[in-house]
Amino acid sequence: MKCDVIKNFKGFLDERIIGEKIGAGYSIMLMKDNRNVLEFYEGTSYFSPDKAFPITSDTLFSLGSTTKPFTSTLIMKLKEDGLLDVHDKVKKFVPEYKFEDVSLLHLMVHTAGYGPETMEELSKRASYFGQPDIKEHLKAIYAIDKRDYPVGTKSMYFSAGYNILLDVIERVTGLTIETFAQQVLFKPLMMEKTTYDIGSIEKKHYACPTTFSENGETVLEEWMAYPPIGEAGMVSTCADLLKFGGMILNGGTWEGKTVLKEETAQSLLTEATGGRFNHTGVFFSRGSGSSYPTCFSDDYSPKAAGHPGFCGTMLWVEPELNMTAAILSNSTRVTEDWASKPGNLIWQIAKKLREIAKMV
Repeated sequence: MKCDVIKNFKGFLDERIIGEKIGAGYSIMLMKDNRNVLEFYEGTSYFSPDKAFPITSDTLFSLGSTTKPFTSTLIMKLKEDGLLDVHDKVKKFVPEYKFEDVSLLHLMVHTAGYGPETMEELSKRASYFGQPDIKEHLKAIYAIDKRDYPVGTKSMYFSAGYNILLDVIERVTGLTIETFAQQVLFKPLMMEKTTYDIGSIEKKHYACPTTFSENGETVLEEWMAYPPIGEAGMVSTCADLLKFGGMILNGGTWEGKTVLKEETAQSLLTEATGGRFNHTGVFFSRGSGSSYPTCFSDDYSPKAAGHPGFCGTMLWVEPELNMTAAILSNSTRVTEDWASKPGNLIWQIAKKLREIAKMV
């Protein structure tokens, strides 16, 4: 029966993603109790045969916003080391930052007061695509002198806030975010194919984010060249992501190495907004209410946590079943409607994987 359920799940993925031309391929893995119980690589990077290459275990995907849990975990590592506190004000580390009342945690949980008007204004300013660094982009953020909401009153997704967190990390450590992440996360976890530095990878293994529609496909070429960024810059594989998820479930250890203290690892799954906004500071949290981020299905436990990315990616953990899972694709359609539409594609995938995890 288990084999039939897993076979049917793969058929579902093949039909919904590739058959319906939502995306040309995908990678997906499920780990339970520290062992891989499901692993599929299917399809190609693009439908266009002149561009396409097969999806394999070596294929690198942009994580989109699934980068954010790693950036915020680096903040938590600095907290663990006594170098900052999440309630410290941003201005303590970035004197040119305009607002006295915004803490690091406000940026982590998207309650710093930035809203649609602020984001529209920022989008018209300096872009980091094709640039050697994000200095001009940060200057544009730090030039903003008004917000849409009082701090702490509303959670409005402000992706660029994680680039401010990158700046804080680099100022506190004196290292690039790539160097620091390699030292304290990627190398200890043996995440050998994971990096913030897109310039360091072989592009022949990289499935660039792409929009797929009835009118064909458009490769988002800007995601071929950009500097390390905190909001969306990493590339990785499912196997690497599950090492991170497994470490969290194991209380901060992986393969005999202590990567984070147990209390730090537990904090990554602990709701940090008093239950108001379903966020741990690192991940979105399923929570116990009837309103929840619908990247989780309705049967996940309140402690389940994870983060999707715009280019068809998601990493999540379910402590109740000691499971962690990841899906990677390069299609912007796989995770559309992830936040507020029950029954969306990522909701269905998460639900089916939880059902499989209960069986194995």
